[in-house]
Amino acid sequence: MLADTRNASKPVQAYVESHNDTVTQVAFHPTQQQTLLSGATDGLVSIFDTTISDEDDALVQVLNHYGAVHCAGFLNAEEVYAVSTDEQLSVYTLSKPTDAEDATLPVTAFGDVREQLKSSYVVDLFPNSPSAYIATGDTSSSRLTLVPLNPSWSFDMSGTMDFPGAHGDEIVRDFLIDNHNQRVITCGEDGQVRLWAQEAQSQPAEADAMEVDGKKKKRKDKKKDRFKPY
Repeated sequence: MLADTRNASKPVQAYVESHNDTVTQVAFHPTQQQTLLSGATDGLVSIFDTTISDEDDALVQVLNHYGAVHCAGFLNAEEVYAVSTDEQLSVYTLSKPTDAEDATLPVTAFGDVREQLKSSYVVDLFPNSPSAYIATGDTSSSRLTLVPLNPSWSFDMSGTMDFPGAHGDEIVRDFLIDNHNQRVITCGEDGQVRLWAQEAQSQPAEADAMEVDGKKKKRKDKKKDRFKPY
């Protein structure tokens, strides 16, 4: 059901057959306001043109993620992502009328990202032009981590950001990046919303070289950015 909040008692559109299980995520296209994405525990991600009332005609694309959808959304004007409840991540391209049937296949299928990102669960992804960030949590260390993705959809581990303590023993449910103020907002099952700022570094995060036994040696490992809550 789609409703205008100014008159929520009267639905604007009703699409009742495209999913046969609980809808877990909805998102509107970043530039095409009539285009709506929905993801559900039936494993499907559906794309609708909300200007059309007939459901069969309004449904313009269906992506089968082959797993109950935990979160999904638009990465940009042409690509979407989906994460299943078993942390399988894939990126898909929005189809065009001239596309072949295999256009519904993922552009990048990461599989289960937990081992690669050393985490227990995926919180969500956040578009950050020209790419995105993925947020993951680790229950054993009460840690939240943000990892940028390259525009070619691979993880850029050198840009990892850590949020020590996060929301304690509780799961982090969502996050928002405020690029203008260089802040990150998180919320968790502890009932708290936290605002994070980057810690001042006592030394540069990365030096071009360092002295070792009187000789210069290139520093290979970049220090992670760390954030602290207000």
